[in-house]
Amino acid sequence: NMQEIIPGLYLGSVFTAKESKLSQLLKIGITHVVCCRHEKETTSKSGNFPEN
Repeated sequence: NMQEIIPGLYLGSVFTAKESKLSQLLKIGITHVVCCRHEKETTSKSGNFPEN
């Protein structure tokens, strides 16, 4: 689940930005994802938007 905080800015969990959800993210116009997490998790996942 994600919430639109202000027009065009969404907040959600890392599960919202999973590769399986990529088509849904692109459909609503999301082009970038910022992931904030603990340093112990930094090597566990790569990005879904590698061209940006």
